[in-house]
Formats: sequence, structure tokens, C-alpha cells
Amino acid sequence: MSHKSPNAYAAYRPDVATDRRTEKKAPVRLFDRLLDTLECWHQRNRQRTALGELDDRLLKDIGLTRADVAREVRKSFWER
Repeated sequence: MSHKSPNAYAAYRPDVATDRRTEKKAPVRLFDRLLDTLECWHQRNRQRTALGELDDRLLKDIGLTRADVAREVRKSFWER
């Protein structure tokens, strides 16, 4: 069984790194994913806070009720 390098798949899988210098080690990728997750949670929290501050006129414009907003704002930052 032969092992193909990531470069062998580049023609079929453009998402595979074609330059070994750009490949990241597993701990770095894990840290990057952790940072991405934390950023997502932070953005989600900010968006829910902003949603809770909208007035009734704006909520009507976007088709939401106060009950919809209350349900969304009650969610924890990690909940989708």
C-alpha cells in the first residue's frame, strides 16, 4: 500500500495544502479551531444582545415578535 502525499491529491482536492510549508501541526490547528469557536461564541452573544435592544418597530420590520426575541436572548452563547 503506497502513501500519497497531500500534493498528490491537489488536482482532485483543492482544499488540500499543496505546499508543505503552509501545513500546520495538529496542536496549531486545534488552537486555531479553539480561537474560531471562541470568536463565534462572542459574536453570537453580541448579536443576541443587539437583538434584545431593538424596538418594536424594527422587530416588526424583520418579522419577529417580542416572544421570538425573548426566546433567542435566553439561549446560552454556545447554543445555536
